[in-house]
Amino acid sequence: MNTSVTRPFRTLRCGLLSVVIVGAVGCAGGGDTLSRLTGAWADQTMEVAGPAVAAALVNGALAVEACAVVDEDDWLALEPGEALPISSRLNAALGEPQVGLVEDLGDGAIQMTVVGVQIMDRESASMRFVTSPGAVTFGFESVYLDGKLTDVEVNVSESFGRVAMSLYSDCPTSVNWLEGQAVWTDLDDRVHTVVLPADSDLSTGVSFELTDSFVPSSGTLSWEGRVDGQERGVTTNDAADVSVQSRDSAQDSVETMLWPGVAHGSDWIGESSLQLDW
Repeated sequence: MNTSVTRPFRTLRCGLLSVVIVGAVGCAGGGDTLSRLTGAWADQTMEVAGPAVAAALVNGALAVEACAVVDEDDWLALEPGEALPISSRLNAALGEPQVGLVEDLGDGAIQMTVVGVQIMDRESASMRFVTSPGAVTFGFESVYLDGKLTDVEVNVSESFGRVAMSLYSDCPTSVNWLEGQAVWTDLDDRVHTVVLPADSDLSTGVSFELTDSFVPSSGTLSWEGRVDGQERGVTTNDAADVSVQSRDSAQDSVETMLWPGVAHGSDWIGESSLQLDW
């Protein structure tokens, strides 16, 4: 899943006043320059955050399908080298990986090793995920590593991605509310933290519909990381504001998800949009 950024509007800060603008409106004393800088920083932050957010959404979709679509018998029937029993869209987003090993943990829980995963900025990685059915929530935890988990030299403690998510245990086949956290380290050693929802006091999670599980229908998420040595963050608007566009690339049809939100640094704030292509 590729990511880039678009900016429908910007936020201009003039002293203590924060103004949302459309077009070139400035403040006395270099406000127009400040506006351009704020817009550029917001764009840059959204672009850096994009791959980590996309990876978190892919894991969210996998958690939803593991809960609502694939039962324990489906997992345990898999053999090494087979494809995962998930939707073709999700399988493609993960790079069409293969099963490495399936283990029965008892009480409906399974542990699976998957190889050949494409996620974040890795072309080939391994993933181990564990499902934990419970009375209240269905748990999903995954760890991502460069190389194969079966290799002796691969140390699980040196993972570049760790995900812990949960959703309601009844696993409805319509809308699922997901909450949790994903922490990624990219090839530049930058740490990305994605949290669903952005504010637990205002939302119970991010909702996903099985018919289009990459596209959340409600809820928010947040991202934190460093850009150019500065701590920065992103908070999305409610997913009701997400839009999906289709376009033709040189090879095939591409869908683009735009998720508006707010990016911020230590002394600035600006509005922009995450752009996720798949």
